[in-house]
Amino acid sequence: MWREQCILLFTYFGAIWAQLSPACALKNGDLGVCISYERCDAATNTIIGDQSNIIKPGYEQNLIQCPQPQVCCSFTNNWTTTTTTTTTTTTGTDSVEKCGVQKRAKVSNFHKTMTDEAEPGEFPWAVNLMIVNNILATAAKYKYVGTGSLIHERVVLTAAHVLFGKNPDNLIAVIGEHDQKKKVMEKRSKTVQYCTIHEQYDGTNGDYNFGLIFLTESALKDNLPSAGTVCLPPADYAPPAGTRCVFAGWGVDYHLENQNQLVKVDVPMMGHAECERRFQQAPTLGPGFRFLPSLTCAGGEGTRNLCGGAGGSPLVCPMEGQPGRFFQIGIVTWTTDCGKDGAPMAFANVAAVRPWLDEQLDNFVKELSIGMN
Repeated sequence: MWREQCILLFTYFGAIWAQLSPACALKNGDLGVCISYERCDAATNTIIGDQSNIIKPGYEQNLIQCPQPQVCCSFTNNWTTTTTTTTTTTTGTDSVEKCGVQKRAKVSNFHKTMTDEAEPGEFPWAVNLMIVNNILATAAKYKYVGTGSLIHERVVLTAAHVLFGKNPDNLIAVIGEHDQKKKVMEKRSKTVQYCTIHEQYDGTNGDYNFGLIFLTESALKDNLPSAGTVCLPPADYAPPAGTRCVFAGWGVDYHLENQNQLVKVDVPMMGHAECERRFQQAPTLGPGFRFLPSLTCAGGEGTRNLCGGAGGSPLVCPMEGQPGRFFQIGIVTWTTDCGKDGAPMAFANVAAVRPWLDEQLDNFVKELSIGMN
């Protein structure tokens, strides 16, 4: 495992397993119930909405390991840290923070400077990743290195190539960012304690381009109105081809101009076979090119692209049957010639490594439980 020595105190992030109604054991030892993925809030691992048709399990029941794509879900928000009990609340009718919900904010005197600029709070999970700038003493203290997504209040998902070779002590994650040069919304910088890169990451072709950043404290503790988490998809889930999804990040546009503002690009999802065929038509790849299983792709619409610096940006798709909620399908990885040849963009396929994501978090919880210090 690629990792640095550091300590992380974070709330339990439940693994996704599951099936309807039998009792199951949560990682903290409490009882949960096997329930459909859509009915369990991925950010809090608690049941969404009405529970009247669910029988709360008793200790006399036999516990099972819930079969995918269902989950072992808690009836109450009982996550704990090593020092305090935390509950995430929102305004309105929801008692717990929902993942994948946009939080557009009304900002006085805000005006878009470009067509594709995101609205403030439109992508509350977008994280601006910065590193200490040691190049010029007169330059800004930090420089941008990539984009990430908040998948849990203490965990950021990004591309492995963004983290590769970086010292976590020199990284910060900016929550609530919109414009890198000026303040649009309230934002906070969080320090990094621990980073993990997928063991099979290959920097030559973008295979298994997944990285995790663990923060020293909750990214949501400041109650920023436009900060929130994005949901993760079930293992091996693939949106239907043609689904319009969107990625948002900071980087370089089609005209090779730096974008200090958070930019969004909506793109159609593309099936694996069609994606491979389109890439084979790119002059820089050719007919021998093979598209890796750890990748997914979308786009192919020419200027609907970002051409550099957007590595790690989350590609999110709308949830079926849950209007207004999104889960993260991909991570911006690479494209060819800014897509000028009609080639799509390659994204690390989040659903393909869902078990790996759960394993990393579970293993860390076990380390904490035996007194890691």
